[in-house]
Amino acid sequence: MDLLYVMTLVAACVTMGSALTERVPYKDGTSKTSFTTEEITNLVYIHNAYRSVVQPTAGFMAEVEWDADIAALAQEWANNCSGAHRPNPSVGNWTGMGEALYTFFGNSYNELVAVEAFYNESRDYNYDTGVCTAGKVCGHYFTLAWNDTIKIGCGIRGCPALTNSSYTGFAVFIVCDYNAKYRLNRKAYKSGPPCSACTTTHPKCRYNLCVREELFNQQKGYDGNTTLIGISRNSAGNLPFSLGLIISTSLLLGLGKLQVILVGYTG
Repeated sequence: MDLLYVMTLVAACVTMGSALTERVPYKDGTSKTSFTTEEITNLVYIHNAYRSVVQPTAGFMAEVEWDADIAALAQEWANNCSGAHRPNPSVGNWTGMGEALYTFFGNSYNELVAVEAFYNESRDYNYDTGVCTAGKVCGHYFTLAWNDTIKIGCGIRGCPALTNSSYTGFAVFIVCDYNAKYRLNRKAYKSGPPCSACTTTHPKCRYNLCVREELFNQQKGYDGNTTLIGISRNSAGNLPFSLGLIISTSLLLGLGKLQVILVGYTG
């Protein structure tokens, strides 16, 4: 029988500047009830941009795509303004999915900052051991770099208050769900030359990611640009030390919180 593990991780706020927020400004989330088409494109883009520069490189790292059903699940949960996780998020054939939460304390938000914060934890992830640096948190990076994830969906809600939080002011609550189950007894991916282990479902290769053939042939999906994240694939080997300008995990005012749930099975 599979044993279910649930891990909730909370990262502290950092008030240093962010290269990403220098390129993409914060927006007013007072009346926010869903992501726009442009924001959805941004979320898929930044996930794939960061996945394409993991170090060491991955033999198989899938290019992720937006899924409407997963997004609807995430939006439904964001609408309740709980600020907490949904137990065992599942939709369709996907059960025990990963779920990541990001809360902006205030009425301003930037949907890309949450994903940036996940990636910033790469400095504290030891690939060789598959664990975090002692005393550090890296589970959000582990979520971002999980190679089997192929579908994502996110929801957002401007909340007058969070029902499961000691914070009593206005907040913008973001929920992202990921289709893959997390097996905590293995690494996020197997290292190897990029695309050396692409699967039959994702046989094509571009920009270090394995891609569905239809998506590849239609020239749709990730375009390989890493300008927004400020990281070159050619220099990705220095990531733990080249991220000094993108440490911010929350509002520039230092008001924010991110959480991630890892749902895994063994047996």
